[in-house]
Amino acid sequence: LIEGFKDGTLRWQEGELAFLPKLCAQMGFARAEYLAEARGRRPISRGTEVTYERVRARFFWSDENYISDGELSYGQKRLLTFLHYLACNENFVIADELVNGLHHDWIDFALNEIGDRQAFLTSQNPLLFDYLEFKSPEGVQQQFVLCAAEVGKSRPKMTWRQMSTEKAREFHGAY
Repeated sequence: LIEGFKDGTLRWQEGELAFLPKLCAQMGFARAEYLAEARGRRPISRGTEVTYERVRARFFWSDENYISDGELSYGQKRLLTFLHYLACNENFVIADELVNGLHHDWIDFALNEIGDRQAFLTSQNPLLFDYLEFKSPEGVQQQFVLCAAEVGKSRPKMTWRQMSTEKAREFHGAY
């Protein structure tokens, strides 16, 4: 990482962050880079500890003009954030409303990038179901956790439960 350090900024190119070339291919950019600015340094027993802030990304077209992550569309920002999150979490993923703001190709891409991770996906958008596979009513029952707000005396209480066998059969039949 020290090799990428220049003028107080740490730079990662797509060869150093595996998700950047995939992201560029999905969004139509030639290349991308991540940058983090050094905020502070302090000596430690094995050298110097450097603290970074303002992590940002730049996306370049083939003519070397670029836009920053702040100029991306809502869907592009969500895809960038999701791939960054996956890069930091090898074993699991928790994604709330994953399909919101994503083009259909990006939804398919994002779900494929989850790979073998254990995934907890929440959605009120039925579009997500178009991209998932349910092999049996038993699989539906195992995969779904239903969330509801039960009205109590003071405030609603959230409850979670597995889908009933009957509802799982009904869902799978409709699916």
